[in-house]
Amino acid sequence: MTLTLYRNHNACERHKSLIVLMTQAMLLAQEVLMTQMALKILMTLKTLMMALKTPLVLVTNTIIKNIAKNSTPTE
Repeated sequence: MTLTLYRNHNACERHKSLIVLMTQAMLLAQEVLMTQMALKILMTLKTLMMALKTPLVLVTNTIIKNIAKNSTPTE
């Protein structure tokens, strides 16, 4: 009986470890996707800035204002 409990405990610990590893992998993948998206946004901003010949500060401030206006606070 003790051996069975020990095996179940080890299986449970391995299961927890696997869940932790999977969670870390998912978070890393999310960070990579967010980084790729951020790079695409920056490249778009650069292109827009060059096309409009507008300083980055003005473009960024306009985008921030639009995001703030369109976002809804979450509670």
